[in-house]
Amino acid sequence: MDIGVLFARLRRRWYVLVVGVLVGAGLAALTWASFPLTYERRSSQVLLPGPGTVPADNNPYFYLGGLAQAADVIVLAVGSDNVRRGIAAEFPAASFEVSRDPTTAGPVILITVDARSDEVASRVLQRLLDTTAVELKRLQEADEVAPENQITVTVISQDQQGVVKRRNQMVATAGVGGLTMLMALIAAALVDGLSRRRTDESEDSSAHEPPDRT
Repeated sequence: MDIGVLFARLRRRWYVLVVGVLVGAGLAALTWASFPLTYERRSSQVLLPGPGTVPADNNPYFYLGGLAQAADVIVLAVGSDNVRRGIAAEFPAASFEVSRDPTTAGPVILITVDARSDEVASRVLQRLLDTTAVELKRLQEADEVAPENQITVTVISQDQQGVVKRRNQMVATAGVGGLTMLMALIAAALVDGLSRRRTDESEDSSAHEPPDRT
């Protein structure tokens, strides 16, 4: 269809577009207001060598080399299906990711939690922080590592307040508004096309009627 013809149709059926704009704005506002928010909390932990493996009076942070592989093992343990099922059973709407911090080469573990409320995000994050320590201890005890040589884990940062993530909310709102406007454009073009077709058919019918001979 020629773009000029389309604009002409839309101009003639402007009232359909007005209704579409009003309906679209209302649906978009309703979507924005009713869309569930997502709260994100993060925490970082670092693995430290056991005190028995560090020379006396030395800073353990100078001896992080070689702990990256241990961090990878803990990431797998905390992100396992068993842990995920336990979290899902208690917090069905929450999700989380456990990974090595990509911004550093050290044994830093990054935990990210998304939940429908900041309180739930906080509780899930704390549960995972505790799980990290438990899994680390369990794995080392299973390998009969001497207590003084066991790797420990400590929190280096933890969000005290969740960050509201609005990306999905904005995408959903824009999608609803855009789809409504598209439907309004199509409706306006169809209404005008059907109306003009009926007019043309009526004119053709009148043109072919036999003349009145009375």
